[in-house]
Amino acid sequence: MIYKLRILAFLLVLTAGVVPRAILAESRIALVVGNGSYSSVMPLDNPENDATLIAETLVDLGFEVTLLIDASQAELRQGISQFGSDLREAGQAGTGLFYYAGHALQSFGNNYLLPVDASLTDAADLGLVAIEAESVLRQMFSAKNHTNIVILDACRSNPFETIPEFSDNGLAEMKAPAGTFLAYATEPGGVALDGFGDNSPFTQVLAREMMKPDAPVEQVFKNVRVAVRALTNQQQTPWDTSSLISDFTFAAGEDLNSEDRAELQLWNAVRSAQDLAQVKLFLEAYPQSRYAPDGQNLLAALTEGTPSEFADTEQSTVGRAADALVDERLSNVQSWMFQLQELDEDGAVEALAATAYDMFIIEAGQNFSDWSYNTPQIIDLLKVKPDGSPRVLIAYVDIGQAEDYRAYWQDDWVAPTKTSRGYPSFLITIDPDGWSGNFPVAYWEEDWQSLWLGSNGIIADLARYGFDGVLLDWVEAYDDDLVRKAAKEAGVSPELSMIAFIEKLGEAGKAIDPSFLVVAQNAIYLIDTDPDRYTNSIDALAVEDTWFHGWGDSDWDDPDGGDQQYRHDDEYSTNARLAQIALYQNAGLPVFSVDYALDKNNVSKVYSEASNHGFVSLVTRVALSKLTETPPPSLASD
Repeated sequence: MIYKLRILAFLLVLTAGVVPRAILAESRIALVVGNGSYSSVMPLDNPENDATLIAETLVDLGFEVTLLIDASQAELRQGISQFGSDLREAGQAGTGLFYYAGHALQSFGNNYLLPVDASLTDAADLGLVAIEAESVLRQMFSAKNHTNIVILDACRSNPFETIPEFSDNGLAEMKAPAGTFLAYATEPGGVALDGFGDNSPFTQVLAREMMKPDAPVEQVFKNVRVAVRALTNQQQTPWDTSSLISDFTFAAGEDLNSEDRAELQLWNAVRSAQDLAQVKLFLEAYPQSRYAPDGQNLLAALTEGTPSEFADTEQSTVGRAADALVDERLSNVQSWMFQLQELDEDGAVEALAATAYDMFIIEAGQNFSDWSYNTPQIIDLLKVKPDGSPRVLIAYVDIGQAEDYRAYWQDDWVAPTKTSRGYPSFLITIDPDGWSGNFPVAYWEEDWQSLWLGSNGIIADLARYGFDGVLLDWVEAYDDDLVRKAAKEAGVSPELSMIAFIEKLGEAGKAIDPSFLVVAQNAIYLIDTDPDRYTNSIDALAVEDTWFHGWGDSDWDDPDGGDQQYRHDDEYSTNARLAQIALYQNAGLPVFSVDYALDKNNVSKVYSEASNHGFVSLVTRVALSKLTETPPPSLASD
């Protein structure tokens, strides 16, 4: 099946959110192929999804795309021929891109792409039924254009295992004419993974990275390589070779300063979410924005209940189904309070109970090793607001670290050090943020999970006490270097193992209370592993330190307990975090933010910025040992 996807350059800003420096001067021509429904060899699940995702991404980036799905030999030959013709017509300034997902194999050092109608019993007939990959390079060479890109996500497995001559795995490295960039889903001779979700790991990451403004093509594929290795537990290493003689970026954004880029990222998130409240917040925060006219049009469309020309269905339905409802209890939360320490002090719980916060996240206090709170009494006091209305009460738990002050910590356990693991073996290292008594764990191990799961586990106990749900801390354990090393040694994916653990935790709570809530804290990049699966496993996202943080183990009055910004570099910059958090909002999840600040100007900045981004925010001190002295403006008089 052949599809032509065209887009006018001036619509790029409206439909894709990509801001070109000018209307693209060069023609961009792409042929995208996804072959999965094979008739004579093992079919593949993801090539159609992969090709469709890449085609839509390239359209957003100004390419004229021909999309072939389940192409026969005749269709593939004709498509490659027409691709060459289109490229020659575009002239030397044109850019050509060929993407292929499906079965491919190497023979005598050459690579062959397999049409869906290919049938083969003799290796000598390969060239008669398959398409030589170099035929694409010949078309590009004939066009004599300056820049060409070939992307092969095609090394999944050998479709002809019964033919001895085809014993080599993966693809061979090809030689290409000057001006060509060759990218492979895995290293020469390696086998790529088809993936566990709708897309292969390679294509899932590639589609995201291509959209980053001003990223050179070389940097795009380096980012892809790093991300795919992480996603596959180092089992797959994307490969590329280049003979480019000119610079190329997929998304050529304007030279924006940090404020303008943050505005662009926010508008993209708002446009994708198609949420009336978010559009209003954006227009109030940026009334003079270059995107304000588009925002007004989107506002009108949403108010009238008509489909908007700005709808981004690919992004707005990522994760939960587009019509999935946020739990009403969470959607009604307009303010929240976070306190983990000193709840046993005289009057501390009563002081909390007397406030009008809609939600509390607290230390449950039921499983300290030497003593415990009167947890049932605390719950009775805190679950009802002074006006008699219900309040959401969430228990804080640390699932990625063992804490030596908990009742589960046994006398024969040995704490790990910075360089050696402890006992039991799931104790890996010390907390990197300076919290004493906290030790990152191999959370995939049964001995650790058994503490949390089942009818007698910690989660079931919290549900029986009457907590509405749990806040999961240290989900980011999956990203700790030593934890990742341990995962590699165990042969597991740290990301997928964490998602699976979170799913089990939710199931344990719902076995007692079907409405039990799961709120994940931080670990904002975990969504990139499997957006659907992860966002369906949680009910909300809580984030710390978006603007300001405090140093671990700081006392309440310690100046280091807030106003710090040293963690805000590169991918953890405020703007990068906001863009990543928007993915959760696009999936329909509420976001609860907490920043640690003491300075009045910083406090005011956080509440203003957080509101602009649609967060339910709190500013307090990192000790989390008292009722905040910097409440949100709506409760400032309480």
